[in-house]
Amino acid sequence: EIGLVPGFTLTATGGEAFVRAKAELDCVVPPLAPSLSLGLNNVSVMTWPPNNMDDHFGLNTRWSFAEHNGTDVLWAPNETAPSLSMHNSSLDLAFRTLSRFSQSVPGSQGPAFTLMVSNLSADTEVRIDGVLQNLAGHGSVVHHQASNPCPSIASTEAYSSNRSLVTCALRIDVQGTADVKVLNLMHLLPDTTVEVDMSADSLNTAKQASHGTDMRAVLDIPLHINTERGGLRVAIGATAVPVMLEQVDAPSYTRWLPEETVSFTTHHTRLNPLDTNEDAPDITKVAFHLSPSPNLDDGVVHIEVDRIPEAPRFRTLGGAGLAQLDASASSVSCTLNTCTVQWVLTSTWLLDDMDDLHVLTMAQDDEGLEIGPVVYVRKTAFNEIENDLEVVDFTVTDVNQRRIDDWTNSFWPFHLNENQTLEAEGRVRMEGIANQWVAAGEAEATVTLTAVPPKNLSGGPDEWLSEPVNWSRAWTGEVTAGGWFSVALSTPKTDDALPSNTFFELRPSLSRRGPVDASASSSEDRTVVLTPTRFLHDTVSPQVNSLTVLDAGSEAVADGHVSMYGKDVALRLQLSDPEGLANQLEVWTWLERLHDTNGNGQMEQEEYSMQTVSLNRGVQQLEVDLPLLSSQSVVPDNKNAGRISVVLVGQDLAGNALEGGGDFGESNDLATISVQRRSDTTVDIDSLRLDLINDRLLAGHEHTLHFALGDANGIDSLDSLRLALLGESNESNCFIHYEPRFEGVDFDETCFIETPTVHVSKRPLVTTYDVSVSFRLGWNASEGLAGGTPSLKVFDEGQDLGLGLYQLSGLSWLPTTEVEVRWMNITDTQAPFGENNASTYWFHRNDVVHHRFGVFHTNTDVLARDLPATGSFQWTLSDGERSENGYLNTTSTGVIEFNVSMNENVMYEDTGTFTVEPQGFDEREFQTLSYDLVVDDMAPKLVLEPGMLENLASNELEAVEVSLSINDDTDMPPGPLEMHAVYYRLGQPVGGTEMVFFLPLREVVNGFTVYNSTVNFLPANVELTRSDVLIVWFEAADRSGRSLTGYGTQNAPLNVGLTWYAFEPVLSDISATPFRPKVGENVSIYARIANDGLLSGEMNVILRDDEGRIMANETTSLSTGEWVNFVWNVEAWKEGRLGLNLEIVNHTPQVPVPLADIKAGEADDANSSMATLSLSALSLLVAAMVLFVVRQQRAQREEAYHLERIRRIVSHRRPPPKPFDLVDIPQEE
Repeated sequence: EIGLVPGFTLTATGGEAFVRAKAELDCVVPPLAPSLSLGLNNVSVMTWPPNNMDDHFGLNTRWSFAEHNGTDVLWAPNETAPSLSMHNSSLDLAFRTLSRFSQSVPGSQGPAFTLMVSNLSADTEVRIDGVLQNLAGHGSVVHHQASNPCPSIASTEAYSSNRSLVTCALRIDVQGTADVKVLNLMHLLPDTTVEVDMSADSLNTAKQASHGTDMRAVLDIPLHINTERGGLRVAIGATAVPVMLEQVDAPSYTRWLPEETVSFTTHHTRLNPLDTNEDAPDITKVAFHLSPSPNLDDGVVHIEVDRIPEAPRFRTLGGAGLAQLDASASSVSCTLNTCTVQWVLTSTWLLDDMDDLHVLTMAQDDEGLEIGPVVYVRKTAFNEIENDLEVVDFTVTDVNQRRIDDWTNSFWPFHLNENQTLEAEGRVRMEGIANQWVAAGEAEATVTLTAVPPKNLSGGPDEWLSEPVNWSRAWTGEVTAGGWFSVALSTPKTDDALPSNTFFELRPSLSRRGPVDASASSSEDRTVVLTPTRFLHDTVSPQVNSLTVLDAGSEAVADGHVSMYGKDVALRLQLSDPEGLANQLEVWTWLERLHDTNGNGQMEQEEYSMQTVSLNRGVQQLEVDLPLLSSQSVVPDNKNAGRISVVLVGQDLAGNALEGGGDFGESNDLATISVQRRSDTTVDIDSLRLDLINDRLLAGHEHTLHFALGDANGIDSLDSLRLALLGESNESNCFIHYEPRFEGVDFDETCFIETPTVHVSKRPLVTTYDVSVSFRLGWNASEGLAGGTPSLKVFDEGQDLGLGLYQLSGLSWLPTTEVEVRWMNITDTQAPFGENNASTYWFHRNDVVHHRFGVFHTNTDVLARDLPATGSFQWTLSDGERSENGYLNTTSTGVIEFNVSMNENVMYEDTGTFTVEPQGFDEREFQTLSYDLVVDDMAPKLVLEPGMLENLASNELEAVEVSLSINDDTDMPPGPLEMHAVYYRLGQPVGGTEMVFFLPLREVVNGFTVYNSTVNFLPANVELTRSDVLIVWFEAADRSGRSLTGYGTQNAPLNVGLTWYAFEPVLSDISATPFRPKVGENVSIYARIANDGLLSGEMNVILRDDEGRIMANETTSLSTGEWVNFVWNVEAWKEGRLGLNLEIVNHTPQVPVPLADIKAGEADDANSSMATLSLSALSLLVAAMVLFVVRQQRAQREEAYHLERIRRIVSHRRPPPKPFDLVDIPQEE
């Protein structure tokens, strides 16, 4: 039921046309009859509406009062507004609204309603709150919008603590007659928010419905919102008054330091805030925490006091190692509802820094109510707890009482030598606290000396300029009273072998914080060193670089210099020290005429005179002119020469003594200078010679001019020697000027390739000098010269001495630049190495061949050095169809070296050529170098004729015909073939049998090279035996270096068979009967000797006893294959061994006769003799039968053997092996 005002007003300024209008409605439906309740038990908070107001929240459409002429005409909300007949009367209306203020309503929209006027007379006037309304016709509708939200306040009453329920009145006056009906009241509340109060009892009632057993639990108190229509946003706010209060008093200390006792006071109150005089539950326990933050979990110390109503008990529950509770000094005192606790604690060195110390307390009453923690913090501008230490007032003093740490000193950083003692001092205090020094024994100080890189003056990081130096050393000292410490230390020692010019820094630190017996791991060293104590490790002594004499406008080395009498001696000194020089130098001089007071000519120390020269301190290199020395004070009156001795003494900034300054005395001083009276200079004309080659100077070649010069003052006394190769008339070209004093050479750079060299040597015992001037003419200069006649001048003291050497006609010369190329060597670099015959070279495919040829001056063996590179050389390898080439440049030495591979892809054919052809040398007439080549990829093979070196007769070795051939595709060298022979015996070579033969080359037939010769295989002074074996092999290589292959070479030698021709008697059988004789019995000795050799001969057979006595001696002859039997009877003449042996002289050794020891004879016994005789006869009969059968079989086999042996002899073959059972070699053992 929303009414709209139908009228719109459009305003225009003229000239405009109305086209279209659009109205958009924004309709809001207010909540209807909202109500609020709190808690699980629905404690009412608010119900809407208040009396005589509409159910719409925020919108009032109900009149609370309506009166016409004293009559109540108010209608019910569900009734239709009545039509009132009015005649000169008033209608009083009222509505209710909420306002923040009781006597006014803040500005907002006024009430709106519709007034229907009908049945009005023509003169009827209607006014609303005195404002005349516009009426039209008999029936009018007036839409009224009051400008004031409350036209007139009729009454007010309290709605809540900050809201009032205001009754607003308005009046409708009618003058005349009219029927009036009031419709559609709409009044928006001035505030969109309505606040209502809730009593503490109601809140507590709602809270109690959600309360549980946990005092610290968050309670869930629901808020219930009900509306019949629409929604609204509700916020609830409540003010809680604590029932338990805690307070921490500010502590009295400024900072809490290690081992310091402090106290904290806390107050804890338990009360009923609605009745402070009520005796609330007693406080039974208080927890005390120290923390770096408000967070209880960060706490480091936890102390608790409990049993407060009965007997208070203090306990440390955490952090006992950080702060120790003094329970005896701590106390608790209580009043009606308040307890005051004093906590006394002593810190340890482990109690770490805290910027702000947070004190947290939590009290608990006997009902279990616990609050907190209450946090107290002072928010200091510094660390409230401090246990860190720092070193201040750090100083370092050396043995000279210099403050090494004083960076304001102009000498800083100081230079210190090795192994110098230093004293470091300082004080230790609590970090950042002035005059808070640690006590004795509460810290240990360390002074560390470390090698550091030099400072980067450009502002970047410091960096090592060379290899980093990784070295450090530390010294420690205990802190004494007042925080002082003193540490003795030293600079690096010699054994440390540290490089000089290394910077070192001394930094103090604290290696121990706190007493020795205390744990102080959390205490830190907070020492800040803004400018570390820095010094330079200086062990390098200053050095005298040079002492020179200023003479004739130039400088010369002072030592040994000869100065002329009549002018002062000016000395110039150069010193250096990589770390810096000191500011003073002592110059000690000895002038012979002035200082040799005793006239002994000795430079004695007490005779020297000293002068002090000031230097620029700290410079690394310095050049200074020393005071002038008068020559009149040097040369004695009766002498032609005098001496000056100079000695320098000084040191650098670190005290290192000056080196190279010399010592007193002529043999040890820095310089001995001779001052001489003038004498003549001569040059020996006959000594002048120039090493011309065919009266020419070769371009690029070093030539030398020699001459002898005499000068009593020494050659160093001369100004210069001037040589003009083109003669006196053209001294500005091709000149060489030499200054002996300074060994300097000035020359015409356009004429010579390089700086000429001058060598001067003094002849012994005389003042004559041999001078050699070596030079090399340039190629371009030589081509433009026509030669010349040299001139030589000697200058001294600025003028020509006039020696008359202006036209050396005997040394006239012509230049030459003619050159040619020649092979120097061609080398096969890969084995096997080939041969050559100067025009042809033998190689293998893919061999790398090193070539070397030179550019020589024509018709000389002198290489052309530094030849201008106007062209190049092209080498070509070709087999006639294919080719390969490359390019070579000239070299400064004149020798050109290069490698070429005999490429198998080029050398398909076995023959080819290699050439080196000059290109681009138009002004040179170089010839082409070349050679023929043969490539060989097959090794030579040995070929033996059938039957060659087979079955040689042992008696025909003096002349053996040897003929063989070698097959090679490129032919063998023309030399002989090398043949080797040696005899082997029992698998080892026989010494003295090694032989080498050379077989000459006979002919070459169809690729076979034939060698033939007669050789003597019989070794000298060595007797051969039947078992010896002849080994023969051949060695050779073809022109390409490939070794001989095939059967008969060193890897596969020939085993030459020998047929042995000799007289060879051997013992084929030997026996003795009886085998066990007795003394006095005859012993028959049987022996058979056979000739196993292929030749007949005579032999001598001897039978001996053990004492060497000849028992038998027989001589006989045997033919081939013949044998002979011998029988000797010997009486057994003694007991034991007879030691009989048989020997074929010069053929066999002494062979023992198989015979047992001789036994003694026995007496006859008739019975035993008969039995023995019978048994013996029987045994003899059986043995005879067995022997007969065996002998028959042996005879048959022996006859068969000899027949076969004779047959083989006839057929020139070796005899058959003798059957084993025919070889009877029983020996006496």
